[in-house]
Amino acid sequence: MKREIAEWVSKCYTCQRVKAEHQRPSGLLQPLEIPEWKWEHIAMDFIVGLPRTKANHDAIWVIVDRLTKSAHFLPINERFSLDKLVHMYLKEIVVRHGVPVSILSPRYVGPFEILRRVGKVAYELALPPQMEHIHNVFHESMLKKYNPDSRHVIEYEPIELEADLSYVERPVEILDRREKVLRNKVVNLVRVLWRNPKVEESTWELESDMREKYPHLFT
Repeated sequence: MKREIAEWVSKCYTCQRVKAEHQRPSGLLQPLEIPEWKWEHIAMDFIVGLPRTKANHDAIWVIVDRLTKSAHFLPINERFSLDKLVHMYLKEIVVRHGVPVSILSPRYVGPFEILRRVGKVAYELALPPQMEHIHNVFHESMLKKYNPDSRHVIEYEPIELEADLSYVERPVEILDRREKVLRNKVVNLVRVLWRNPKVEESTWELESDMREKYPHLFT
């Protein structure tokens, strides 16, 4: 059982992106010094992959003061350029708190494909477009082995969004028919199976409306 647990943890996607090493230290611990003043030493991280808002934001830039633990949560877009992020940082952090002495980023990024080995101790990586400003050759001490796992690959169907970021449900088939008798007329209804990005559901709709919008369901 120990072996199975160790193997599962070694392939955990979140664990592999954390910089904390779970190995016996080679010497005395080297803890970070306790800051003497607020906003002199900060930590930052990016929360990505969020649903896009109407303001075109799909990520959050988290900036935390290591002494007071107070934080700023800046809505951003993953495609923001470095210049735009610098402008936001100056406007939201430097103007309010001054220039920090040190910045700590608590996570690895990646995984990235190794393109080639450069010399004996460096590697050239295939970086995404949003990291094109970063030199793509890294010393091996800055890299960490990635343990692949099939659970890290998420299959999804692309969603067609409207201009207001809503999506259109598509009818799959007609499940049932019935007539609804009103005071002076009879209305034909059809039970339609709809498919949206989350679930399948069925509703009763007017047959006349469905024939006009989706004639292929009646052929």
